[in-house]
Amino acid sequence: MIRSVPKSAVPHWVDGLAGLLVAAISLGAIVYLVSAGGMNITLFDSAQWSWFIVRAAGVTGFLLLAASMLWGIFLSSHIIKDWVPGPVSMLLHATASWLAVAMSLAHMGLLLFDSYYTYTLSNLLVPFTGPYRAFAVGLGIIAFWMILVVTISFSMRKLLSRRAWLWLHYTSYIAFGLVAVHALLAGTDATRPAMIAIIAGFSAAVGALLIMRIRQAQAGRQLKSASSS
Repeated sequence: MIRSVPKSAVPHWVDGLAGLLVAAISLGAIVYLVSAGGMNITLFDSAQWSWFIVRAAGVTGFLLLAASMLWGIFLSSHIIKDWVPGPVSMLLHATASWLAVAMSLAHMGLLLFDSYYTYTLSNLLVPFTGPYRAFAVGLGIIAFWMILVVTISFSMRKLLSRRAWLWLHYTSYIAFGLVAVHALLAGTDATRPAMIAIIAGFSAAVGALLIMRIRQAQAGRQLKSASSS
């Protein structure tokens, strides 16, 4: 007798737990920022105003990318199928990804106005050619190009085979990892507890849900194999 296997190997409480984790990390970062006096800075009275804006754009881009990654895992695992219609879910997924691209462009473009390091357009488009921590910044540039290609592929889904489209989107996990490493190695504030909490917390959330998604896919294949035997 063939034993039935649940359609989803991911418990239904995972979405709630992930939401609480994201909220806790975000709240902790805000509390730390306020307690450290980060809200007392008058931006345009500071000689480092461009640095603050560049970092803000970079962190915002990372958070949007993390949101797109988490939503994509929820979408592929059918955890949110009872929450939001499929087309709307895909639209939210693509929108978060495009917003991450936009903030990444802002993060890169604002470096052209930085008075401390002199960046050229080619430094921002070609990896490992910049004047500051070339390797770390180069990883970020590679990740940007990968994310851009994946994001563009949203509108090309009908032109690609399902297998090609899926494999292309699998590379987004590599890009996300490169962004996290870039933030840790290139950011001058990467040792601050708030930044560590943001980068490590969201990276752990994406990694944990990805492992659960892989296990869900394995359970599905086992069910299919058992049903055909």
